[in-house]
Amino acid sequence: MRAEGGLNRGAVIAVAIGLVALVYGLYGQTATFEFVRYDDPTFVTENPATREGLTGSTIAWAFTNTQAGAWYPVTWLSHMFDVTLFGLNAGGHHLTSVTLHALNTLLVLGLLLRMTGRLWPSALVAALFAVHPMQVEAVAWIGDRKGVLSGTFWLLSLLAYVWYTEHPGWRRYVWIVVMMALGLMTKPTLIMLPAVVWLLDIWPLERWRSPSPEQDASTAAVATRRGLLLEKLPLVALAAASLLVTMAVKIGKDERTLVTPIFERAGNVCLNYVTLLRKAVWPSDLSIPYPARDSIDWMLVGVAGLVLAGVTVALYFVRRERYLLVGWLWFLIIMVPTSGVISIGHHAFADRYMYIPQLGLLVMLVWSISAWCGNRPARVRVAAGVAAVLLVACSLLTWRQIGVWKNTQTLFAHTLALQPSNTLANEQLGYIAQHGPQPDLAAAERHYLAAEGDELDRATRRDWLGQICEARGDFKKAEEWYRMAMKDDPDAVGPCFRLAVLLKKQGRLDAEEIVLLDAVKRNPDDSELLNELGVLYQSRNQIDRAIDVFKKAVAIDPLAKTFFNLGVIYESHNQIDLAIKSYQAALSARETSDAQAMSHGHLGFLFLKSGKTDVALYHLQNATQKLPDDPVNQYLLGVALARVGQREGAAQAFRTALRIKPDMEQARAALDRLAQPPANQSAPKTATPPAR
Repeated sequence: MRAEGGLNRGAVIAVAIGLVALVYGLYGQTATFEFVRYDDPTFVTENPATREGLTGSTIAWAFTNTQAGAWYPVTWLSHMFDVTLFGLNAGGHHLTSVTLHALNTLLVLGLLLRMTGRLWPSALVAALFAVHPMQVEAVAWIGDRKGVLSGTFWLLSLLAYVWYTEHPGWRRYVWIVVMMALGLMTKPTLIMLPAVVWLLDIWPLERWRSPSPEQDASTAAVATRRGLLLEKLPLVALAAASLLVTMAVKIGKDERTLVTPIFERAGNVCLNYVTLLRKAVWPSDLSIPYPARDSIDWMLVGVAGLVLAGVTVALYFVRRERYLLVGWLWFLIIMVPTSGVISIGHHAFADRYMYIPQLGLLVMLVWSISAWCGNRPARVRVAAGVAAVLLVACSLLTWRQIGVWKNTQTLFAHTLALQPSNTLANEQLGYIAQHGPQPDLAAAERHYLAAEGDELDRATRRDWLGQICEARGDFKKAEEWYRMAMKDDPDAVGPCFRLAVLLKKQGRLDAEEIVLLDAVKRNPDDSELLNELGVLYQSRNQIDRAIDVFKKAVAIDPLAKTFFNLGVIYESHNQIDLAIKSYQAALSARETSDAQAMSHGHLGFLFLKSGKTDVALYHLQNATQKLPDDPVNQYLLGVALARVGQREGAAQAFRTALRIKPDMEQARAALDRLAQPPANQSAPKTATPPAR
């Protein structure tokens, strides 16, 4: 049914304002929320490209990488845009998602109004879409920006299609293709768009008409149906291209994509549909993630399959209320890509997958209520009361569910309360306990051990357990955990590196060398391992081998600390020019580290020693600014300032050095000389700096 004129514009505007206020009233609290340690690091906080914001190089990166297991450049651009605007202020990123959800709520209202011309049913569907608790995961989770943003392109594509059907022509059709393409570059679930617009042809657009009794198979009605199918072909081609790209990426990233037996996948699909349907109707025990099933109860699969098939067949025969069949098929069809047909990660399903699919269920509910009301005022009042109760109940549940996403601790504490054996929740809470501002190693150990039975990411957890044991001085147990982690994942660099450092602490240099050589053999391009091997050779005074290894490391990845280590070797062997070049290379390295501050200090000493006081002063000021608690750099800064006549600054630097290291005799002597009349002063010697 086409939208009719006569809508009260003032009422429409008032409804729109109310919907926006409702969204911001509920989700505005996320402005004070943090990033969570689940996908947010991948997409934002630990992603070098995203952290740069929108630049020419990062835009090119967005269109050429498949880092997160799919190709969605528009999603990456969205995150980069947020970083450009807000930096790493999580509140700004959250408000972008909230704004998109508010926009999507208005688009739902506009789409239904355009198609049906009915304000209040459209408004109620939009309001329930805005406040349903299952929407929280997509909106409050920065890492799922693709979900809420793809929802925008879903709705824009459908609006473009409705606009096209009003006056068909290629100029309008192009806009459907553009919106769909942008949506596919946000999240590939828009591959189902051709089927969904066909549903709209059935209801409410009523383009898919059945032949009348007077018509036969060759009549114009059938020709019209053929034409409606043909007009979808460009969209089908676009969806097919996106599917091929997505499958190519998925197969390369996740071996579970296709190897899961087809019957097992079919069983999971049935259970996932029914479970999500139940949560949409009764949104309780919402959490993240819902782990993949270890086994399948085929009796439950049979019941679920019968429910799905029975509802579908029953609604097919309800010809008069076509919105029931269309709403139901909307839910089933849009859910297909995330239903479990293709394995996605290590979870069974997720609340966020219902962001757009549940619109079909909401239309079924609201239009059924509207049909029941008819023109009977008493029923309308009852329906209004029911609608108010639904909105209030959903809003209260949603407000509480939003609070779960405040930070990583609140999120996974909630998950663990519902799923005590959830591996990811234990892992995340353990990490926070271990690495938080107030470390609780005992709590971290409990969480990691609780997840020990799960093979997923076991090497990582065992590596962390090794770090805990090492931190409390249990080196024997730490070594055991590190070696188990190395056995679980022979290519993992972290456990090898930490085991080598642990062995060095114990003076077991031969064992350290064995570990490092084995690790380098398996990871020949890891500059961190090569740097540590070079440090080992340096400590053994195997200078030629150390230099050779350091040079290999900087050829792979020019790390500041490796250049610094080279500089120290050259300086200790009086190869001053090579030392200066190495320290300067450290300053030019891409990462910021203490090695750069130490390079400034060594350069300051070398230039001070050669009489280039101004250059030395520049480097020493940088060194003391970046490492203010290094007494040697403070002392050398005092020497440089004294040479250029800045007596007060020199005295302050010497006093700082003494505050840090009270027994530094060179600094005390230099300070005493400054206290003498200028004629009696002698310049501090710098031929040999104090021990660091």
